[in-house]
Amino acid sequence: MNRRILVVSVLLSAVGCSSVAFAIAPLGPPTASLAKGQFGLSAEYAYSDSDWEISLGDNEATLEGVVSNVFLAQLGYGLTDDWEIYVPLGVAEHETADYKFAYGLGTKLTFEKVNDWSWGLLFEIGWRSGEDSGTVDFSEFGLGVVNAEVDFSYYDITVALGPTWKVAEGIRLYGGPFFYVLEGDVDYEITGLGDLSLDLGEKSLFGGYIGAELDICPNSSWYGEFQLTGDMMVFGTGISWKF
Repeated sequence: MNRRILVVSVLLSAVGCSSVAFAIAPLGPPTASLAKGQFGLSAEYAYSDSDWEISLGDNEATLEGVVSNVFLAQLGYGLTDDWEIYVPLGVAEHETADYKFAYGLGTKLTFEKVNDWSWGLLFEIGWRSGEDSGTVDFSEFGLGVVNAEVDFSYYDITVALGPTWKVAEGIRLYGGPFFYVLEGDVDYEITGLGDLSLDLGEKSLFGGYIGAELDICPNSSWYGEFQLTGDMMVFGTGISWKF
């Protein structure tokens, strides 16, 4: 068997050992919550279970059941009473891999308010990158266990549209449909077998989410949410402060 074909077949079936940090961040309400000139700070956590597309040329495979955790601190600022920007910074990990740096940029815009309902648009882009090393088992092909160096980088974009509903004083529900896309690559340097670069992508582009936000004091709130697509499930939670 040609060694390049061998590497492709094994990596496409066992690419999970690359330890790539697939990190899906919480979204929070799709509407702006900061007043003009106000700052906000959030501490967030998200757990996700998702499937990804991996490809090399015409060779494609699915990486199933990728479990990841992400911890983020998010700093926001109100440009107007209905428009805010924010920067999430933190770390992310895939299963038993080391934590990798994660960062992004986002904005929320409230464009309609009717009684206890506010409608808004959210846009967020995140970047992840890192490197790792480990072994790939080619024993079934008579090559034994080989060493591999891995470099990865990717970005993901989320666009969400939906309402925030004030159910009662200090209690709000939010959610709506969202569009999600991920693009990136994983580069392998395998001792004795050469270099390869695999493309990454998200299988399902559209999904929906629902969440709740509760005030715990005048300038602080807790929120929790579920995100769902055909190939991804995410639970996210966080605590936010305004100052």
